[in-house]
Amino acid sequence: MIPVIQIYVPEVPNGREYFGNKQLIQMYINSKELPCDHAKNGEGWLLKEYDTIEGMNLVETPNECKRYKQFQIKWSKALKPDYPCWEEAWDYFDMMEINESDELSDKFFDEFDSYIFTKIGGFASFIQSPCLGDLEYIFQISSEEKPRFMIADNGNFYICKSKDEGEWYLVWDCY
Repeated sequence: MIPVIQIYVPEVPNGREYFGNKQLIQMYINSKELPCDHAKNGEGWLLKEYDTIEGMNLVETPNECKRYKQFQIKWSKALKPDYPCWEEAWDYFDMMEINESDELSDKFFDEFDSYIFTKIGGFASFIQSPCLGDLEYIFQISSEEKPRFMIADNGNFYICKSKDEGEWYLVWDCY
C-alpha cells in the first residue's frame, strides 16, 4: 500500500462536518492494481482515522512513493459554489425543460460547474455517470500534475460513507 493523502482535520474548513471528531485521516491505495468499484475500506485501499495525533512519529517515505511529489495542501473554502453534474442534477430538480433546449443546456454547462480537483465536500465531479447507490460522497482525490499522481486515465477517487453502516467506500472513474 502506498500513502495517497493525509488530512489534518483541524486545517479543513468545516472539517468536523465531514470527519466528526477525528483529528487525522490517512488514505492508502494498493500499489499494484486499483480496487474494484465500490470497494469497501480494506479491499485494495485503506482509510485510517485517528482521534488524536499525540504520540505519532514521522516516518521515512517508502521508496516506491518517492516518484510522487509531496506537497502541503492548503485547504480553503471554495470561492464559488460547487454544483452537481448533469446526471446528478436530476436528483435535485426536473431537468426536462433544460434537456429539451440547446440554449438552456449550454447555459447549464456554462454556469453550473463543479470543482474538478482534490476537494472535501461539495459535489463529486464525476467523469462518468454517477452510481453511488446508498453511499454519501465525502471527498474526492483527483489526478493532478503537481504531485505527479494519476488515477488510471486522468481519473478521480470518490471517498464515500455508507448511509446505513457508516463504513468507508472508494468509488472511482476515469476517461
